[in-house]
Amino acid sequence: MMKILVFGNGWLGNRFANHFNAPLPSVDIGAIGAVQDALSEYNPDVVINAAGKVGRPNIDWCESHKEEVIYSNIAGPVVLARACNESQVKLVHLSSGCLWDQKLDAT
Repeated sequence: MMKILVFGNGWLGNRFANHFNAPLPSVDIGAIGAVQDALSEYNPDVVINAAGKVGRPNIDWCESHKEEVIYSNIAGPVVLARACNESQVKLVHLSSGCLWDQKLDAT
């Protein structure tokens, strides 16, 4: 049987963990040591990443907490992807629609 490990303790993460009867550790996916420890402890075949910030009570929260959102939705998944790659663990990554509409100066 395939061993699955789930990151992200929100609605989706809990649903995946319950459906697959998978562990749901409380780990900062941006901390490489913590991620490597979890991969070593659970030795999964597949990681499902449902961790990330989506804004509460609404998307405006993300606008005023950009650094936290970037850490959770970009930096953390990059760390997790690298750790999974190094451990030869397949990764399923779910992403947020929390994006910024920003015009860039082309000069």
